[in-house]
Amino acid sequence: MSANWSDGRITFSSGKTIDPAFGVVGIGPDLALSDGYDGRIDVAGEGAAYDPAMELTPAEVVELADLMIGRWQAIRELMARKTYAPLTHPAADVG
Repeated sequence: MSANWSDGRITFSSGKTIDPAFGVVGIGPDLALSDGYDGRIDVAGEGAAYDPAMELTPAEVVELADLMIGRWQAIRELMARKTYAPLTHPAADVG
């Protein structure tokens, strides 16, 4: 099964949904997951308070990892096809 990212929310095959702040999903050096706001990933819900029982299951973390790996691969492929002239600041030409 796989997670689906649509309208800014990620929905897992379990039906659980997360709403990453600003569309950011992060992973720290200690492998802790966060949503770009408060150092954790909260399950989406209007006005819902944080509930540790609603944390992602190991299977949902695997789905999230697969989704994010796909995003990283997409940006890698896009950037590998692009070439750019070196960027220089106009002040660097003064001399």
